[in-house]
Amino acid sequence: MDKIKLANGIMYISVALLFIFTAALSLSKGFTSENNLFLIVGGICIIGIFYFGYKGMTSILDAFFKK
Repeated sequence: MDKIKLANGIMYISVALLFIFTAALSLSKGFTSENNLFLIVGGICIIGIFYFGYKGMTSILDAFFKK
């Protein structure tokens, strides 16, 4: 088990969690106030969720299963 890859994967997952809460708050604010800026920020955060979530999961799985 590679501990450095595991730590990097957990870091990526924590950044994805930050984007999850930011996207939820900005999208709810954007839909209630009809402000396009919050909707754009929420969309960018959703892209960040998928990117960092994928990077984190692949890094964690590589740490456990790759030799």
